[in-house]
Amino acid sequence: MATRASSSSQSRTAPTLHPSMEEFADFASYVRAIEPTLRHAGHGAALIVPPREWIQRLGDSRARLPASAVLHPIRQHVYGREKNFHASMEECAPMSVRRFERHALEHRAPGDRLSAAEMEAKFWHSIAGGAPALYGSDSSEVGSLFPRELRVWNLSKLPGGVENDLLQALHDPIPGLNQSMLYFGTWKSFFALHTEDCELQGASFLHFGAPKQWYVVPPTHAPHVRRLCKELQPELAAACDEFLRHKTTLIAPELLQRAKIPYSSVLQTEGTFVVVLSSAYHFGFNHAWNCAEAVNFALTNWLPVGRKARPCTCDGQQTPFIDVPLLHRRLRAAEPEATREWWCFVCACGEHMGVSQEDKEEDQPSGEMFECSGCQQWGHVGCYEEYAAAVAGGDPLPSRMFCVGCRDAWRDEQHAEEPWVFSCVCGRHEGASNLTAADGEAPSGRMFQCEGCSLWAHTECFERYRGQEDDALPTQMWCHRCDGRPRQGKPAGKQKGSPPKRVAQAVVKQQTAKQIRRAATGPAPKCMKHRSPASLKSARAGHTKHEQ
Repeated sequence: MATRASSSSQSRTAPTLHPSMEEFADFASYVRAIEPTLRHAGHGAALIVPPREWIQRLGDSRARLPASAVLHPIRQHVYGREKNFHASMEECAPMSVRRFERHALEHRAPGDRLSAAEMEAKFWHSIAGGAPALYGSDSSEVGSLFPRELRVWNLSKLPGGVENDLLQALHDPIPGLNQSMLYFGTWKSFFALHTEDCELQGASFLHFGAPKQWYVVPPTHAPHVRRLCKELQPELAAACDEFLRHKTTLIAPELLQRAKIPYSSVLQTEGTFVVVLSSAYHFGFNHAWNCAEAVNFALTNWLPVGRKARPCTCDGQQTPFIDVPLLHRRLRAAEPEATREWWCFVCACGEHMGVSQEDKEEDQPSGEMFECSGCQQWGHVGCYEEYAAAVAGGDPLPSRMFCVGCRDAWRDEQHAEEPWVFSCVCGRHEGASNLTAADGEAPSGRMFQCEGCSLWAHTECFERYRGQEDDALPTQMWCHRCDGRPRQGKPAGKQKGSPPKRVAQAVVKQQTAKQIRRAATGPAPKCMKHRSPASLKSARAGHTKHEQ
């Protein structure tokens, strides 16, 4: 494959790839092949020019745009100065695509036939002044502009399965995630600084129109971007830990340069793809009227990244969230042979968090390990007191072993009632309880008690419950660990609202706040035994999973 790139200190041009039709024939295989090279070279994205044969198969995308198509555009208001901007989005009245196109052509950039560099300078100089731009973003109602018969790199129907896009295993289509969406641009319309939802990988194709300018930071510098933006916009950061998921922050690339954060520039033109790596922050703008189609996807190397992704939990925000352990279980159940060697390490000690079969051998955990019978993730035996004590006493380990996240979901009837404990997928107030609430550790917002494990969680952190009125919520609600599976013993009744101030006959007076926290977070003693990384497979053979 041919590559072209140039570089300077912090700003470089992303690689431009020209695959052959043979290389291009398999979407997942091609992306899987180029990702290591991009990461090693410090890029977060690549521009891909499809083979001529594929372009011929695509045909005229503009001709497939329905004349009756209606958009729901947004007006992008921008505030700020000194290259540090914040945007608010105003929903506009619906308008036809043709009317939107006329508006875009009437509000072109001043000047005629400006170069890409001149357009870039003009955008950053005028972004906070003049009339706000219109952007026809997240348009899923129009449908895809790829022909139905196109089987290769058709973003509207990527092949699913373990070897392809894992998101196709989700039961419901989620616009923008596993269902492609159209984006109609005008001059000065922009996409704010963000990573893809759930830290997914992303692909965008520019069907027709003016270029789209991208700025992409390599995934290794994602923490530096978050730190910089917290310094630039402290009020937003104080209100929400995940405020960049609001997609309202826009900073000029010069601020990245000043902070010595590397980034790649991509000028996407008609008929080309941009593929973005997981956890790569990116932002950009449109030169004029254009139409792009984009979708997220997930290859197997995304699974450990997705497990650590955190959604925004602000009121009114609709950040998509994927239950990765559930997706992992579905994939293993659907294709047991292909996923036989899959594993992921998530232990109470926090070491090697999210390491999987996709990582290098030298990065893999060591020591005595077990596979959780609930979520099928791996942990150190020595990091769980009850298992460590069994080994130390020469007793056999139980046939079913559970990680810190799942063990409360499988407790027996004897321990069905106990003080409330909070444990949500967002990670906030982890382990807070009725005994620690007085110390300022009480969670807030709408919450529910899981029918399976009786732990409490934020209602809005779960896609299936988000935005529903209390009366419309199901009578049984489940957290991301239990997911509707029946628990052993008597099920606890689900409640809506705030956690109860006290549970009748449940408070064990001898328990301290520290002990309650440990019930949710688990102890973290050192591993009692150590093995070489190669012993992981033998550890798997010793503890097979047990599904209910």
